[in-house]
Amino acid sequence: MQISDGPSAQKKINQNSTDLVDAVLHLLYDLVMPLLTDAQRAVKQRLLAACERVRELRTEQKTLAAAYERYNILQKELKQQEKRIDRLAGLIGPNLFLAAEIEDTSNVIGDTVETHTSILQLRNELSLWEAMVEYLSYAEEARIQDIQTFIESFGITASREAVESALKRHPEIFKSKKRGGTKLVSLKKGA
Repeated sequence: MQISDGPSAQKKINQNSTDLVDAVLHLLYDLVMPLLTDAQRAVKQRLLAACERVRELRTEQKTLAAAYERYNILQKELKQQEKRIDRLAGLIGPNLFLAAEIEDTSNVIGDTVETHTSILQLRNELSLWEAMVEYLSYAEEARIQDIQTFIESFGITASREAVESALKRHPEIFKSKKRGGTKLVSLKKGA
């Protein structure tokens, strides 16, 4: 048996061991790590898949766009009708509202009206000009006296001066003209 010649023999053995470990690791690296071309191919496939998904999403958006637009239009109209119901309920007041609900054999008023606010509070929040809009949407054209009479028939005070003031404050909604010395009021188109 031969004893090693000291530190230089030890270095040679360590170097041989290091070379052997490097060779094994290199073989394992080649087996385990993907080739550059494999990685590039995988990235291109992911790009293709992402682009296909974007195409699908855009196609689905196009098919849903009309329905979504219709939904938005219906939402807007629904909000307008809900506001109108509040105005009408406020205009007729609690007693006539209850009478209308009782007379409604289809129960559409009861099923539709979701009053989170009392009818009396809706009445107190109702502006004179809003009551005038409701009357003129029915009558189309009326004298100031007719407007007063209509609004007062629901127990709401409406002086001639208050009606005139509402006309002046809302020129975008109301128009007036004289016919035979009588002032007639109507709604502007689109109001």
